[in-house]
Amino acid sequence: MFTTFENGLAQSVRVFRAFEVAGQASHPAALRASSAEALHLLQPLAAFEMASLSYWDPHLATHRSVVNVGYPRHVVELSDALMHSDAIFQSIQHDRVPLRLRGINPAALSGVVGTRIILRNSFRDGLTHCFFGESGRYLGYVNLSSRIGDLAEATPHIVQLLEAAIVPVLHAAAQNSSAARPAVSSLTAREREVLSLLPSGATNTEIAALLSVSPATVARHIEHVIAKLGAQNRTRAACIAVELGVTNAVPSSTGC
Repeated sequence: MFTTFENGLAQSVRVFRAFEVAGQASHPAALRASSAEALHLLQPLAAFEMASLSYWDPHLATHRSVVNVGYPRHVVELSDALMHSDAIFQSIQHDRVPLRLRGINPAALSGVVGTRIILRNSFRDGLTHCFFGESGRYLGYVNLSSRIGDLAEATPHIVQLLEAAIVPVLHAAAQNSSAARPAVSSLTAREREVLSLLPSGATNTEIAALLSVSPATVARHIEHVIAKLGAQNRTRAACIAVELGVTNAVPSSTGC
């Protein structure tokens, strides 16, 4: 019969291997799926309710989500947009050790991340850790959060042990983004405009009304966008737009 320690060690190995598979994935969808599996496997060890992994895009000077397990989408988007400018996060980058929310002085949460993300969402405990390449270049961060309980005491150590497997995942995500960017630059101004509206969930008719063209013209533009991006379909093209920050949200009754 396995001891608790042996069970935990075996589960840690499963998490590590899942991240290894993600880092070797040749397609963004496979990378996200394997990363999500790794976070699900990590959950019983770390006792979090929500987790996300994001990479740093130096071209756009912002973070981009690799995978999100449990967070409301808007929370991850806000975190990615604001995190790098927050003083506490900058100290985490400097110190290169995981920071537990439970150990932060409440007075220090007066910054934008503390007020707009942590306090607004009533997170009781959490952890943020930054990852770096061999050259020391910053690559991205992981967030773990809980509203109803504390994270497991071993969580900071587990996350640090996973660094060797997570770093390749962040490299791969950034490379996928870089590979897609030249394709976006090949779009015409109108095609780029149409692409920017896809994540909003707007229909061809709604896009046509916004751009003062016919739905048939919009459909042709979308066909060209999909072909130039090498996307499988409209949904994947919309995801590429989100990943690269090529978005223009418009009111719509549909979702992306």
